[in-house]
Amino acid sequence: MTTEAIAAIGSADHGAAAFPPARSGDTGPEGAAPVVGCRPGGTGDPERLRHHLGSLVARYALANPEVVGVPVEAVRLWLGMADRRTVESLVCAPLAVRHRHVLPLAAGPHTPENLARPLMLLGEELAASPFRAPGPERLAELGFTRAGVATGVRTGLLVRLGPDAVLPTEAVDEAVRVLAGLREPFTVAEARRALDTRRRVAGPLLTLLDRRGLTRGAGDRRRALATADDPPFAPGRGRTVSP
Repeated sequence: MTTEAIAAIGSADHGAAAFPPARSGDTGPEGAAPVVGCRPGGTGDPERLRHHLGSLVARYALANPEVVGVPVEAVRLWLGMADRRTVESLVCAPLAVRHRHVLPLAAGPHTPENLARPLMLLGEELAASPFRAPGPERLAELGFTRAGVATGVRTGLLVRLGPDAVLPTEAVDEAVRVLAGLREPFTVAEARRALDTRRRVAGPLLTLLDRRGLTRGAGDRRRALATADDPPFAPGRGRTVSP
C-alpha cells in the first residue's frame, strides 16, 4: 500500500486518534496493553488499534510532508498506551518501525554508504547524553562533511536544530519520552534540565516539536505535550508554533 493509500484511509476517520495522552501508570484505551505481534483478537482489540495507528500515521504525513514517520513515543501518548513496546507490537505491513518512527513500509531513510560510519560514531557519542548535539568541528571529526549533514537531514536520518546543531532522528522520539515525565505545563528551562542539554539545543528542539505538532504552547511561555485533539490532527484547525 502506498503512502497516498494510507492517507486516504486516515483522512476518512477524523476521530480515530482522539485519545487523551497517557501518563505514568495509565493503561491504554479499553485495556489496550499488552498486544502481541499482528494477531487479530485478544486484549484491547488490536485490529481496532491498528486502524487508529494507520490513521495517525496518514494524517501526520499529510500535516508534516517534510517528515518521515511519526515518533513511536508520540503514538504511545496519542493512543493512550502505557508502553512503547505495545505500539511496536501493533506495527505490521503496510507500516514499519525504523529509527524509532512508525512509517509506511516502502518509505523511510536508507543510510548512504558514506554516512554509515559517521552516524554510528555519532550514536556512540550521544549514548550517555542524547541531546548534547556536537558542534561543527566535532561533527567533522566524526566524519561528517557539510554535504553529508545535508544528505542526512534530507533523507530523514538527522534533524537540524540550527546552523550548527543536528541530532539523529531518534532524538525526536526520545525527547517526547523525556518530556512526558515532566509536570505540565513546563518551561523551556525545565525541559532543558530534563533533556540534559544546552540552551542552543533545547530551544530549537522544542520549536521543532511544536512545528511537528508534538508539543504546544500552554500560556506564560510554557509548553505541554500535544494530544490528538490538538493541531495538526483536529479537523478545521491550523498548525501552531509556540514562542
